[in-house]
Amino acid sequence: MASIMYAAECPQCGRSAFADNYYKIDVTYIHCRRCGYNAVTSRNPEEARRYGHDVHENPGYGVCLSITKEGHLEMTLFNCFPVDVEQCKAEILATDPELKKSFLVTYTEGVFEIILGTPFENFHLPFKEYAEKMYEKHGDIEGFEGLVPIEN
Repeated sequence: MASIMYAAECPQCGRSAFADNYYKIDVTYIHCRRCGYNAVTSRNPEEARRYGHDVHENPGYGVCLSITKEGHLEMTLFNCFPVDVEQCKAEILATDPELKKSFLVTYTEGVFEIILGTPFENFHLPFKEYAEKMYEKHGDIEGFEGLVPIEN
């Protein structure tokens, strides 16, 4: 099934999230690589379920993005606050990640805490600033005006 991927404002933290819209059946997957929020939405949930899409919403409590020196990427969105942050940190370090590209961040009550690593360049930008930066860099793409390009 065809979809359009674009950046959208995260409903939880107000930063840039990934949206993957299956426009023919009106189902959108959204996940935020900043706070960990993730959801499957539809204006027609019954139709979405008919196609095997479970409509739901999970608040985010942080993100772990681990990139190895070989380039293998693993991302975990926390749907609950990590019980043992130090254990998470130790498990990440055991995989020998590229710390300039990897990070462990928690999110609670509107506050981000960087536990480990270096979040990507646009991590702290509010969505409006992120969108302006992407339009400056990439311009509007003909036929897709209004959709914000994705970069981390």
